[in-house]
Amino acid sequence: MRGRNELEWTLVLLWSPSAVLAEGIATAGPPIFVGDGQQLAADVLGRLGFEYDAELGARVTDARRLLQGVSSNVAMLLHDRGASLDEAREYAATWSLQPDERLDKLVARQAASPSPVYQHCYWQGRELVDGYVRGDPARFRELLTARLLPSELA
Repeated sequence: MRGRNELEWTLVLLWSPSAVLAEGIATAGPPIFVGDGQQLAADVLGRLGFEYDAELGARVTDARRLLQGVSSNVAMLLHDRGASLDEAREYAATWSLQPDERLDKLVARQAASPSPVYQHCYWQGRELVDGYVRGDPARFRELLTARLLPSELA
């Protein structure tokens, strides 16, 4: 920005390749450097007197990551394909494996979203960055310092 010699950040487009990369970097970075955080959570919670199963937490996190596209698909159904709330909820019930109260919240959140298209930036960015970095901190650093487009990561 002005005074910082970062002219490229004068205008940031919300639904752009840079948003996909930014969200991918934000979600893929922590596991590269600190792991999945489950053992840390177990240690901290254990000191506070709570029992937390780090292995189960890791499995739940992995499963949630695999299902991350469901939320953005619900947004697309509602805002692009003209699906009703009931149709979107039925899709979410089939693919998200969540209880009813969470389904209602998911559909309501996507129906009210001011930028439903942005949902795709999270999981698609994570997939691109993970595929490019493959756990290598040097390749991750390259994403932070080089100017790359999502097409260059695929």
